[in-house]
Amino acid sequence: MSALPAKADIACALMRTCPSKLGPDLSWHLAEHRTVGHPCGLHSEPPAPACTPVPNHDVIGGVNPIYKICTAAEWREAEREGRYRGSAADHKDGFIHFSTAEQAAETAAKWFAGQRDLVLVAVDSDALGDKLKWEPSRGGALFPHLYAPLDVKAVLRVDALPLDETGRHAFPRFYC
Repeated sequence: MSALPAKADIACALMRTCPSKLGPDLSWHLAEHRTVGHPCGLHSEPPAPACTPVPNHDVIGGVNPIYKICTAAEWREAEREGRYRGSAADHKDGFIHFSTAEQAAETAAKWFAGQRDLVLVAVDSDALGDKLKWEPSRGGALFPHLYAPLDVKAVLRVDALPLDETGRHAFPRFYC
């Protein structure tokens, strides 16, 4: 794999979530992805047009969501208040952690293994504005971080995240 400049690495990571999030300073990289075998190694096929489903990427009602995993009790409190202020881990880090559809199962396994009474909150990432930042985390992958409370009006749906017979979290059918 050839070395790419930092902007190209960011663009490659964003291509895995929603190409329209590239913005003008990274959109030059979109053309590179129209060729199968791009040196970033992330894509085996040319990308889909902006904001359409790509493999392992969920779309709800034409919106590309991001996901928050939290306890049902935390979410009930958020619904009462009209905003979700984050978990203890979110408060410690100074932002609310989210995952893309591709990242959520690994997030559940790493940070919530064996925990019951969880929910998967799907959020319209476009509704969060400039308080949503895409920042490198696990293995250099870009993760969505919200530097503000989450207004529940941005929530698309909330689903239970039960454990299956093997003890792993069973994601809703629409998600797979």
